[in-house]
Amino acid sequence: MPDQYKTTDLIQGKVLAALPWEGGRKTEAVARHAQLSEDIARSALEDLVKRGMVTIDDQNYWRKKPVG
Repeated sequence: MPDQYKTTDLIQGKVLAALPWEGGRKTEAVARHAQLSEDIARSALEDLVKRGMVTIDDQNYWRKKPVG
């Protein structure tokens, strides 16, 4: 059975677009930039981690994984 994500591809796309290529953002900033609630943004970020597209560091900054 395929992995089931809590959020849709559309929401995950909005969240991914809210992350800068350089550096990272905390959950609150991602939610604000994506115009989503913090809970939905956090769920989408967790789904993106499962997909291998985003990481989180020890200071709670979400970062895009480099392409390639």
